[in-house]
Amino acid sequence: MRSGLGWCAHLAFPGTSACAGVGGQFYCENKGHSPELLFSSRVNDGVCDCCDGSDEYSGRITCANSCLETGRAAREELSAQAKAHEAGLSARDAMVAEARENGERTRRELAELEAPLAEKEARLAALTERKAVAEAAAAAAAAAAKPAVEEVPADLSLAEPAQPAAQPEHPAAPVDEAAETEEERGRRIARQWTNDADAAGPTPEEVGRAKLASVAHHGDAAAGANAPAEGEGSGLLAKAKRWLSPSGAEEKRRRDAAGEEDNSSSEGAAGQEGEGGGSELDRLIREHAEAQREVEELKARRDELAALLEEDGGPDGVFLSLAGKCFELPQDQYTYKMCPFAQASQEPGGTSLGKWAGLTSGGGFSFTEGLGCWNGPARSLTVDVVCGADSAMQKVEEPNRCSYRAVFATPAACTQELALASKAAAEAAWAIVGELGGTHSEL
Repeated sequence: MRSGLGWCAHLAFPGTSACAGVGGQFYCENKGHSPELLFSSRVNDGVCDCCDGSDEYSGRITCANSCLETGRAAREELSAQAKAHEAGLSARDAMVAEARENGERTRRELAELEAPLAEKEARLAALTERKAVAEAAAAAAAAAAKPAVEEVPADLSLAEPAQPAAQPEHPAAPVDEAAETEEERGRRIARQWTNDADAAGPTPEEVGRAKLASVAHHGDAAAGANAPAEGEGSGLLAKAKRWLSPSGAEEKRRRDAAGEEDNSSSEGAAGQEGEGGGSELDRLIREHAEAQREVEELKARRDELAALLEEDGGPDGVFLSLAGKCFELPQDQYTYKMCPFAQASQEPGGTSLGKWAGLTSGGGFSFTEGLGCWNGPARSLTVDVVCGADSAMQKVEEPNRCSYRAVFATPAACTQELALASKAAAEAAWAIVGELGGTHSEL
């Protein structure tokens, strides 16, 4: 329903003042700018609301047509968009070619990883076996050495003599029992009950000398060919001598009570192993750890390349040209970083906005499972991908808590249809300017 002055929406008659008060809307054609709908109450109210002045047709005031000037910014934006879409379409072809080259390079690298990975896995298996043998040998040596060290002090200890059943006829004179050692008390009781000085058996010193002679004869065989010599202050013989001394016996009792081990016999061997970079087992452990790290790195790279080949790269696989690249946008106090097929983050601090989760149903990018918010969900980022002359982040928003949305312009999103449509819209906008006597801008 059109009159010479405008459109009156929702009514079956031309737009006049009759539209006011009945809930209708007035349509401003605004040639040279953008059409607009006004509430009917704003028609003929003495205010120029439409840039073409059509809303004040009663003649109370005269409104100049300002649509050409008002719409200039919009027309220039349409022109710029059309040029960007055209440039993006041209660049897209190069991105498709780059995506194909990336795919071929990925397949080559994946194939080239097979030989070094197999070689390093074989070396790791050999080192694993050698390390296991060395560890077993070390455990056996430790088990063999430990009893030889432990048995000597156990054998040197004296059991308290058993008490005889008969009572002595002539008890001995009282003695200071508080000052007696256990050995002295045992000998005294034996003499008292048997009335025989030899019944108490050998003295502790006699037992010690006998044990010392036994250790001197058999100690080297028990300790092994590499056991330290007596003069070096370590080994079974030296330890036996140390335990037989008064101070050594006291130290032995203290260690036994505290559950400590006397490692003096192994200190020399450990020191010798440490010279020149450590023992053979230490060297094998280091080499095994390094080999395992190398194998894990190659496997991680292999899995990464295989996963990339399985990715949906969009139409013509064009988005795969963005793999391995990152795009940043400084905004407010943060810098947002988005790496297609990898991850997204917020700087400073490296706050994760999510890991790559694939393309959205609308052809955008999705990142999920980022750093969790305090008492909230894990952060995520959805990227709307639009056509542009260059690949760049344009803006980032947080419409919901910890849920971010970004706009990313790239030639990869440009199509022939989009480029033609934007060019046609810009040309139509400038054609109206020509009709109204204005100056046409070149696209």
